[in-house]
Amino acid sequence: MDLKEFLLSLIIIYISARLLGELAARLGQSAVLGELLAGVALGGSVLNLVQATDTLKLLGEVGIILLLFEIGLESDLQSFLKVGWSAATVAILGVVTPFLLGYALALALHMTQFQAVFIGVALTPTSVAIPVRVLHDLGRLATTEGNIILGAAVLDDILALVGLSVIVGMAESGIVSWFEVGRTAGLAILFLTLAILLGIRYAHLFSGLVNKMNTRGALVIAAMIFALLLSYSADAVGLAPLVGALAAGLVLAKTEHH
Repeated sequence: MDLKEFLLSLIIIYISARLLGELAARLGQSAVLGELLAGVALGGSVLNLVQATDTLKLLGEVGIILLLFEIGLESDLQSFLKVGWSAATVAILGVVTPFLLGYALALALHMTQFQAVFIGVALTPTSVAIPVRVLHDLGRLATTEGNIILGAAVLDDILALVGLSVIVGMAESGIVSWFEVGRTAGLAILFLTLAILLGIRYAHLFSGLVNKMNTRGALVIAAMIFALLLSYSADAVGLAPLVGALAAGLVLAKTEHH
């Protein structure tokens, strides 16, 4: 895809998403519903006007990272922590239920034990971006229910990572290494804990650095760097980058510049 095709694709995507998003909003629905329909219509399933190239996919990933960063900035960490047990319950049920259903169905279809576990694990991940965007559009993100859904989505990502480590262990040695499972879960939880606690502890350094900058847009650039850094770090430990972006937003929400 050359630059001309890329720019044309962006123009078509933005216009279609905005028009259908506006239509959905006028009908009392979340704008994301119209935007999803625009994507379906433009893709290979219907009109085939836009090709899902690697460039557009990466651009979409960056967009999701920025969305979760914005959500973090608008969220309150204390309210987020207050619903911890409720979010954990929702996350566990949201992982265990599809896993058991997928596992049972695979066994009923006479698949092997490994294949059944693989099918079950494949059904456990939850998309964070869509429900978060819907709650944001409806103005329900800052509610107790919104915090529970957001917290459950983050915990679900950790549980899915644990499930992946189980699959890898079974594929390599035929058995589950509980040490590896514990290490994977512990690393993910440690990352989130340190990212938020250390971020809040040293957030004043961020504010001090930004206050010393005289260049235009310094605050935006510094915030972007911080969000991308935590997103990269999350990806490095096996978590979804958007988890790091959310953590970055929660941290910077505690600063004077939020």
